[in-house]
Amino acid sequence: MARRLAPPPLGDDPIAALRWVRRVEIAAGVLAFPVAVVFWDTPWLRWTMLALGLLSLSPWPGAAAIIRRHERTGRPTTTLGPEARRARARRAGLATMAYILVGSFVLAAVLDGPGAGLVVALIALVCSLPGVWLMLRSTRREAER
Repeated sequence: MARRLAPPPLGDDPIAALRWVRRVEIAAGVLAFPVAVVFWDTPWLRWTMLALGLLSLSPWPGAAAIIRRHERTGRPTTTLGPEARRARARRAGLATMAYILVGSFVLAAVLDGPGAGLVVALIALVCSLPGVWLMLRSTRREAER
């Protein structure tokens, strides 16, 4: 089970990475439903989680559409070289961290005030730094090979 959830090596086939992304989308979609039940008393949050869960499970957007197009046409999913893909992975990781920080601040500030927003954003920063460090380290190691 843990091996199915582990991402493929960065130098691997892009389709293997997209299949992993699809598995993560499905897992996130399934997990959104219990979260919606937890927030059942807050209608806007409940409906948001249900909508995001259904969107993650649907086959039309995201990685499933790219995999389907590749299988139908046989064209490569990307024409980027390995270094450009590593640079894209670094940018995506940093953008995701920024999204998590801003989103956690805004959500906590709306629900409990700006002080709570700062505390939650600080916790998100501390928790996401090891992941960003590992991502930057692994992309550097892949480039050195």
